[in-house]
Amino acid sequence: MATYYVRPDGNNSNAGTGQATNQAWQTIQHALRVGSPVTGGDIIYIAPGRYYELVTVGISTPASEVQVLGDPTCQQFTGLTAGIIRWTNLPSDSSGGQQGAVALTSTVPNLTFKFIYFDIWARYTLALVSNGGNAVFENCIFAIGGSNSQTGFSVTTAYPNLRFNNNTFFGNANISFGSSAGTFDSNYYVYNNIFVFVGVTNQITLSSTANGGVFYNNTILGGELGSVSTNATNPWKAYNNYIWGGLLTNIRTNTIGGLVGDYNRTATELGAYQYVAGANDQMSYMASQSSLGLDRLFGIGTNEFLAPYTNAAITNAGQPDSTAVAITAGTAQIPQGGVVYKVGDSMVFTSTVGNLVAGTIFKVATVTSTTSFTITGITPSVSGTVIHRRVRPTTDIYNAPNQYTNVGNKGALVKYSLSTIGQYNPTERNSSAITTVPGSTSQSIELYLGATGLTATTAGLSATYNRTRSNRVPITLVNLTYMTDGWVSGGFKEVDASTMPGVYRLDLPDAAVALGADDVTVVVKGAAGTNGAVMTIKLLSVASDILSADLGSGTNAGTLNERTVRSALRSLRNKVAVGSGTMTVYKENDADTAWTGSLSNTSDVTVDPS
Repeated sequence: MATYYVRPDGNNSNAGTGQATNQAWQTIQHALRVGSPVTGGDIIYIAPGRYYELVTVGISTPASEVQVLGDPTCQQFTGLTAGIIRWTNLPSDSSGGQQGAVALTSTVPNLTFKFIYFDIWARYTLALVSNGGNAVFENCIFAIGGSNSQTGFSVTTAYPNLRFNNNTFFGNANISFGSSAGTFDSNYYVYNNIFVFVGVTNQITLSSTANGGVFYNNTILGGELGSVSTNATNPWKAYNNYIWGGLLTNIRTNTIGGLVGDYNRTATELGAYQYVAGANDQMSYMASQSSLGLDRLFGIGTNEFLAPYTNAAITNAGQPDSTAVAITAGTAQIPQGGVVYKVGDSMVFTSTVGNLVAGTIFKVATVTSTTSFTITGITPSVSGTVIHRRVRPTTDIYNAPNQYTNVGNKGALVKYSLSTIGQYNPTERNSSAITTVPGSTSQSIELYLGATGLTATTAGLSATYNRTRSNRVPITLVNLTYMTDGWVSGGFKEVDASTMPGVYRLDLPDAAVALGADDVTVVVKGAAGTNGAVMTIKLLSVASDILSADLGSGTNAGTLNERTVRSALRSLRNKVAVGSGTMTVYKENDADTAWTGSLSNTSDVTVDPS
């Protein structure tokens, strides 16, 4: 795995392998160009700044994920100020967009984009095109300019495995998620996003000529959700969405059966057009459920601007978990336990029983009335008891945990006070200190990060250290397989997610604890769900310092005939020779002289150190 860097003051003639101005590239296009060294497993960090880029991805097809990560807090860069990573198709902030100016075009799979602000003008253009498959857009902002009749964001693809989650879309142009092949409802996901439209007739279009995807736990304000899917056999599916403020309808489909769903809540005049509402959908003339900043404006709380207000009907009102149901090994039928599935639904189990692995997304193959269902390609291998549900997130767009144990929320936000979000509690980052011997090697420490499941490649996670009055030095993290693995610089591993959740081993670079400093401070931070950890390591050799302490005004430690605690103790344990009026005390190897003393030939033997 290689790491590359892009910064506004970089240079495309650089190798791109360092974060400094004379090392990093200058443009995103250069990083993703034809002939780029970037390949599967690599990470590209982008520094804060404005990037006017019309990028066409040309890297050789990677066999595994390539991450393109904005670094708004400058964890990976020095000499720059924290800020947004602004990727735009606008030549300047005072000019309009260009016809046909596409911000990103890709036919290359296995690309992940995070922490980027896409500032897009959509006039006569598709602002974002990705048809390479295995694409992820997460924690991004899409600011989309245009007009009511224009499409500002479009995804057209013939490849599987697409995911758009925890993003914010804002603007006055339409948004389209499309598909043309593949079994997308098992691996095309749009969830935990906020869509805010200012146009009169803006809409999100879910289009498909073959198979649809799953659109769930999204919040839509001012627009409508529509489908032009022509496939009623395997349509788009919508669950747990909150839609408020469209012109006339909130959910529509051009083909009856092209969009199905349940547990959605809408608020508009007509509610739906040709969409057959699920048994638990709530539609038409519904009140707004968003706080719209009232908590802070009225001084009664610190919730997110669009979070539901207290006792809002969209909290604790989404799809529930099933009851605990019994499964039998070798029997394909699984009791529904109160969850009424549709063929093609994506679902998960909350615990692992045999080959029914918790968290793995399965596809519903058949449904027998409201009693049982089967999943594609799987027959339970072990008898037991399970709980299951339709796929839904366990946290909201800001990673605040769902407050409810067995019922989801509607929309992308939960009612959760920013001042009490546990994983960001500052007490989790108390400084702690330990002591080690300077110059020691192959040292490991344990840190408490709070969040579980972190790895060396977790997005945003970084480690760094600085020695007394020295510049910080990044630590390149390396995944360890087992806690018993040998030391490796930057080695990183959770100790035990069950019995010691949130505690991690970190192998320190030898240079961190080398001679020449009084202490070293280590910081690990940046991943979602953790406020990081700080540890100060005092570089003290206490025992050695005591042994080397001079007695009175004796000579310095380490010299012949030194007067130190060490020398005094040597005569008790090391080799001592007496002869010819001299006593010789040896060092620990019993060969080298530590000190000598003359002996007087009297009735009392006197040792006179020379």
